[in-house]
Amino acid sequence: MTPLDILGYLATGVVLLSFLWEGEKMRFINAIGAMLWMVWGFLLSQPPVWILNGLIILIHMVQLIRARRRMEGELDEVEEEQLSEKGDEK
Repeated sequence: MTPLDILGYLATGVVLLSFLWEGEKMRFINAIGAMLWMVWGFLLSQPPVWILNGLIILIHMVQLIRARRRMEGELDEVEEEQLSEKGDEK
């Protein structure tokens, strides 16, 4: 088994493993698997493989950033409500 074979099997395992989770954790782990596939495709001079996986990584990163911003926005709203409730109590 060559190092490239090992890399391919590792990428397969990471992508498969990513589906055991949901949400941000799944996206993050899947992006790692896509990165391994991208390297594998690049080393084997397979543009369709590394281009596809590069785009998958980009999509995961955009969605992770959006999820973080949504979460931060929701937390800001909750904090504002809590502050106004404290002000109303006084």
